[in-house]
Amino acid sequence: MSCEITTRLAYATEQGYQTSVSMEPMLAGREDAIATFRELLPLTNGTIWLGMMNDMDKRFNLVTDQDRQQLERIKSLQSADEMLALYAELLHEPQVRWKDSILDLVKNA
Repeated sequence: MSCEITTRLAYATEQGYQTSVSMEPMLAGREDAIATFRELLPLTNGTIWLGMMNDMDKRFNLVTDQDRQQLERIKSLQSADEMLALYAELLHEPQVRWKDSILDLVKNA
């Protein structure tokens, strides 16, 4: 994460502004999302939203094999099992808010 971004976020929070962060879409997977959440937690006084990429198949322009590989990589990082594990890990964090993409998975699990 950019040092400049975290510095500005911390400064706004310290100045008394209500701050929040949206981590949607998460593209690097569960472990990165948890690490990013832990890094952001002391820098914000508001909510931290987590969500998956919606309509992946429609958003990717699949021209090359590399494009297809990247789409499959993101799909695997955002599999139901991975997102349910993320939800279980951060469920009791009071600042976390879940986008519908994850809540729908939890509801149907």
